[in-house]
Amino acid sequence: MTERPSPTDTPRSGVSWAPGWLVPLVVWVTWATTSIVAAWWVIAHGRAIPYADEWHLVGAITGAEPMTLDWVLQQFDAHRLISLKLIMVPLTRLAGGDFRATPAFTLAVLCLTAAAAIHTFRKIRGRTRLVDTFFPIVLLSLGVDALYYGFQMQFATAGAAAVCVLLVMVRYRLDVPPGPAWLAIGLMLFLLGQGGPGLALLPPLGIWLAIAGLRLRRTRKLQGTLVLGGLALGVLATGAYFIGFSSSNPRKATSFGQFLEAIGRVSGSAAGDRMSDMWPWGGIVAVAVLLATSGVAVWLLRKGEDRQRAIVLALFGFGAITLILVIAYGRGGMTWSRGLEHHYMPLVLPATVWIFAVWDEARGRIRAWATGVFTAFMILVYVWGITETQPLGAWLAQESVRFRTDMCAGMPADQLTAKYLNFLYYTDDEYGRKLVATGITEMREHKSGDFAC
Repeated sequence: MTERPSPTDTPRSGVSWAPGWLVPLVVWVTWATTSIVAAWWVIAHGRAIPYADEWHLVGAITGAEPMTLDWVLQQFDAHRLISLKLIMVPLTRLAGGDFRATPAFTLAVLCLTAAAAIHTFRKIRGRTRLVDTFFPIVLLSLGVDALYYGFQMQFATAGAAAVCVLLVMVRYRLDVPPGPAWLAIGLMLFLLGQGGPGLALLPPLGIWLAIAGLRLRRTRKLQGTLVLGGLALGVLATGAYFIGFSSSNPRKATSFGQFLEAIGRVSGSAAGDRMSDMWPWGGIVAVAVLLATSGVAVWLLRKGEDRQRAIVLALFGFGAITLILVIAYGRGGMTWSRGLEHHYMPLVLPATVWIFAVWDEARGRIRAWATGVFTAFMILVYVWGITETQPLGAWLAQESVRFRTDMCAGMPADQLTAKYLNFLYYTDDEYGRKLVATGITEMREHKSGDFAC
């Protein structure tokens, strides 16, 4: 399909004094640099041994527990982790029990997503802008804890998959060719398999794809019908997801005040740990940016140059904001502690990239000002992330060496658990101790990964 750059765009770089090749070079060098830094982080500081919820997967990884369909579909907390289990277990097995395999996979997904975003916005505008450094800076931030804790690929890859759907939406709008439409269906099924985060995003994405499928039938009846059929199967799969599903949630918000605070906390997670330092003003600013962007999205619907793109941006924004509201309600009852920003940062990625896309569509001086300020702030967040994570990286490296030394010296599993529980699990309780000790014993018996002394 032929792209239609806006009349206000030109093929120039957007920097009047620069040769045409310079801005794309800066953007792609930024992508390469952030990718290399993140890869170094995964190799140097990624957890090679299980941590926290990963101990639940040890049996399947070692083969002590069969990887049956029932096990894959089994509910875990408030999710069914279908995609995570189908990816993480085989990957870790192939890596010989090295749990860094999943962070490496997550990093590859984030790198490709950032590259796809740079390419897509060049296609839309007919040029690359300097502010497109925003994409690798945001997607490859060291503040994403999935780069050292594999289980968090659930959130990181869900955020990346949603961003990829957004890229399809803004590039093709409502006239989606069959190939990109099937790509979107695949990404949406992946989101479904990642549990709650994906489910919150799916309704508006489904509406967009239904409209696109109906429009496709006008010119390619068979392909449009097949796309609509694929979407219908996805809807049925979504309904099947809830069969036997337990909605019990002791951490949900129990008051409107808790809900409001959680909205601010989650929205501000894009700023990383500094969010806690800036509370409550950081949360207020984050929510204000979301509201202002929503206002611009509505204005684009009424007076924008490209009505179709305004429609898809509005639909995606509805899903991204819904996701924030769902998280805020579902986790509003728990006490927020510094560091949780890293946990939820990937789930704010859809909203963060959507904000950029909306202001970029605004055109004129407001676009240059807003996207420039937004990119500059996210560069600052990226630098903060590096400074904040260095002490964590040093501690992880130190504890990994100490743990492996004691483990290879023959220290019993229960003693290893007691000594290194803070390194191996996130709470100090009988359930966690038993889970970790059992996992250590299984990994030792199968000489898996770092447990092969």
